[in-house]
Amino acid sequence: MFTVQYTTSAFNGNRDVPEGQWRNHSGHETYPQAEKAVRKLVADMRARCAPASWDSNYRIISDVDAILETTFHCDGHLTTEGRFEPCLHLAMRTIRWTWEAGPEPPHPDARGYNGWKFIPIEIVEQTGPDGDWGARQCLHCLGADPKYRA
Repeated sequence: MFTVQYTTSAFNGNRDVPEGQWRNHSGHETYPQAEKAVRKLVADMRARCAPASWDSNYRIISDVDAILETTFHCDGHLTTEGRFEPCLHLAMRTIRWTWEAGPEPPHPDARGYNGWKFIPIEIVEQTGPDGDWGARQCLHCLGADPKYRA
């Protein structure tokens, strides 16, 4: 269902890798298995090349439309004095979203925004205050954050 791919050589991270340069490395039934394979490949590469160097690029592609679930825990907020306050409600939100077959898209935040656009999400479970979330904050913490107050 998911395929891990690698490039035949290092490409600058600021450039898109030409589509013809990707080669299949391994196939996996689940997304977590594919993520684990990529983490191992990257760790092996860093051991070979040094932590800040690379000799290949890796990506995961979905062979079919896949439905994934992502869970977010509220990050809390900063006070007007600049101190971090954890979420008093221990709020969390789990969303379900669709990854259309192809290269890995940017994963959405708790609102469904993936960095380029809002994508349809389904809220599977939510604890804490009722209402909409910010990118990674429940409604209470979003309202308490000084940068969002009027």
